[in-house]
Amino acid sequence: MDTNPAEKKTVVVTEPVSTASSPTETVEIPVISPEKKREKMIENIVMRAIRFFNAERGCLITYKEPDEFHYELGRTQLSEVITEDQFVASKTVIKVTLTTQRPQMIPDISAYDNLRNAESIIMGKKRVIICGPLLEAGKPIGVLYMDGQLPKARFSDNQLLLFKRLCEKASEAIAQL
Repeated sequence: MDTNPAEKKTVVVTEPVSTASSPTETVEIPVISPEKKREKMIENIVMRAIRFFNAERGCLITYKEPDEFHYELGRTQLSEVITEDQFVASKTVIKVTLTTQRPQMIPDISAYDNLRNAESIIMGKKRVIICGPLLEAGKPIGVLYMDGQLPKARFSDNQLLLFKRLCEKASEAIAQL
């Protein structure tokens, strides 16, 4: 837990003391800011998804209509931070996911003519992508996006069903913040 002074709140606790010193003792209790709580929750969602589905990388992107996207957080399997510029997610897959409000699984990008020559696919050397919608009251609020470069990285149909459920739960958690 961070001990940033801006995130601490000082609480004064009064207790009887058997010494001649002051009868009050000051205790610092860290208080997590709403922003930090949100960031930790999003990191937890992304890392659990990466580990469960054995993806190489993952990110969470929030969305507001008409076309406002915000890259929240990206990580590798080793929990390394990936910046938005480094991640280079497929905008085509994200837009299809948001439009259909259904998870998209691309188990072999080379089989998809509309994707295999896309700049984001070539730059990122992606071979597999799974992207799920985050919905609140039937409206898209973002996506959970994972991909892989290794030929062994494959997502199964059963994993797609589990991923859909994970996205539903992540949506509920994000909507409560």
